[in-house]
Amino acid sequence: MQTSATAVTEFQLPASSASLSVNAVTVDEVHAPSSNSATGMEATAASVDSGRHSKIGTLRRAFCLLVLFDLIFTCILWIFYTKYLGLDLGKAIRDQVLHYQFTSSVFDLVGVSLVRFILLEVFYAALRLQSPWVVAVTTAFSTAFIIVKIILYDYDHGHSVFDYLLPIMSLVLVWIETFLLDCKVLPKERADEQLNERSPLLSGGRSSSVTAEYVYGGGLRHSFVPSEGFVTPESSPNNSDNEDDGAAANSQVAASSLLSIEERHRLALRASRLADESWQALEDAGWRCVHDRPPVRVLSQRSRHRPSGKAWRLETRLPISADRAFREIWDRVDRQADWNPTVQFSRLLLRLDSDTAIVHNATAEAGGGLIKARDFVTLCVRRSRENGIRYTGGVSIETGLMPKMDGYTRGENHPGCIACIPDGPGACQLVWIVDSDIKGWVPTRVIDQAMTSVMTQLGASLQSHASRIAQKEGLSPAV
Repeated sequence: MQTSATAVTEFQLPASSASLSVNAVTVDEVHAPSSNSATGMEATAASVDSGRHSKIGTLRRAFCLLVLFDLIFTCILWIFYTKYLGLDLGKAIRDQVLHYQFTSSVFDLVGVSLVRFILLEVFYAALRLQSPWVVAVTTAFSTAFIIVKIILYDYDHGHSVFDYLLPIMSLVLVWIETFLLDCKVLPKERADEQLNERSPLLSGGRSSSVTAEYVYGGGLRHSFVPSEGFVTPESSPNNSDNEDDGAAANSQVAASSLLSIEERHRLALRASRLADESWQALEDAGWRCVHDRPPVRVLSQRSRHRPSGKAWRLETRLPISADRAFREIWDRVDRQADWNPTVQFSRLLLRLDSDTAIVHNATAEAGGGLIKARDFVTLCVRRSRENGIRYTGGVSIETGLMPKMDGYTRGENHPGCIACIPDGPGACQLVWIVDSDIKGWVPTRVIDQAMTSVMTQLGASLQSHASRIAQKEGLSPAV
């Protein structure tokens, strides 16, 4: 088996995604941000902020539609109630509305739903309120009103099933709305806002970049990573006349404000150990096959880094060369979600040197929202071996570069590996090893059962993506 070391990898539950890295441009000194670059960063932040408020998000739209459904559904139940009693609309309005009595009329539940609809739509659709206090007030009032209604209502008045159905359904809908807003909509929007606040460093325009100082070969050097596209040439002259190079250099941010010297040194030592650990995982012979349907093979073994749970290994043959496959994994980290549907995003936080980076990835919710989205902060390294073998290793770290975010459970990646091994002309064997602890209350046995299908899906996604690359670039199909 053979691999080559050019990618960094991040491993996550739903798709064991790879955290990749990029080639950094080395510069001689760190320049302070110019006024032009500062203006560009401010403009980028402003455009992000205006874009965030220019349209309503998908989850918030779903919440507003649920509130509308609440009103319509309550009205329909009330109409069924009046029809069951044999009342026409005019008589129903006279008896239930004009001659309203708390103990015999259920139209007040429609009124409460209407008030709730107006308040929630105004504050959360029109004003885009980010606080849950309005829905908390409407829920508390509605719940108290319905409970009192259930206690005092004269059930002998109508003898209808709707006497019971209307208050029960109203109460259920009220609490579904509260759960959706407080547990889904607002945490997701806060998490998106935290990511957008970091956009000048993570996904801003070409004028913004991250500068990293790192200890390497006994000396302190500086490097920067442009935040757009996450890919720069492997090397570049220090005195380049290229305008983009000059703009990037003038907008660098001092790395001393991001990581201390002690932390950079600690990360360098951890990266050195990680390179050996990931290679050992690749050479480990204790794997047991759990799925074998060519060209995808899935194996597992008991994790060597935690008391319970398993590590997983995917093996598949791709119809592109090892170098091409490795470039796709390493150089296009920001495009991973295009072919891996379980990955929400993958961002380069900081490059420590040309072969070491810190990456932030997140996976989507699973099980219809029962399993929250997970995010991972991973130290990533890349290495090369003989015979064209290239591989990457990744392990979770704790760093102030990316605090925990609302709406995500911070998972932990134990040492893993992605290797691209030449296997004849225009083909390679790809090995993907994952050992992730997703945290939370999900039973380990449930996770282990799900991971077989997850790794199989990952293999199918890799096959499809590699085939598209071969077809697009006119590569000779591997035999």
